[in-house]
Amino acid sequence: DNEFTLWLALRLASGGYPVWCDLTQLLGGENIWNDVEQSIREKTAKFLYVLSKTSNTKVNPRRELQLAQVVAREQGFEDFVIPLLIDNSSHSETNILLQGINAISFYPSWANGSKILLEKLERDHIAKDPQYTPNAVSLWWRERFSANEGVKEEPEEYLSNWFPIQDLPPRIYFHTLY
Repeated sequence: DNEFTLWLALRLASGGYPVWCDLTQLLGGENIWNDVEQSIREKTAKFLYVLSKTSNTKVNPRRELQLAQVVAREQGFEDFVIPLLIDNSSHSETNILLQGINAISFYPSWANGSKILLEKLERDHIAKDPQYTPNAVSLWWRERFSANEGVKEEPEEYLSNWFPIQDLPPRIYFHTLY
């Protein structure tokens, strides 16, 4: 789920939303649970839970989800926990803690899910921070990742319906479908 989580964190940050994500915030040596708990209790406007077959079986995501639900209950927050479905998990596979909470589907299209999530954040008047911009995200990315990371040099098959014309035919017919 890390690829999706990093993509979403950077997408939200590009849109002006401050994001806490272990992939972007933790450098090494931190007490991760203290940082996670402090962030959920003190800094979170919406808790976005990446819902997948993987997260349904991992202990730490479920611990974070339980804490977020406690915070929502204690603070009286509405729609605090927002599940983000990223695979083809069925409703029956959903973590029991999320039963009854509508998930935003990012499967099969991350772009459509992102659009719906951004609309939800806007509608709920979640504050933006002017420090979070596309340029800031780009700078963050360039400082941490090589421009060549993820690029592979390997042969690739190219398929096309364009064929060389050896000789011109006597007639060319053009068909249009309406």
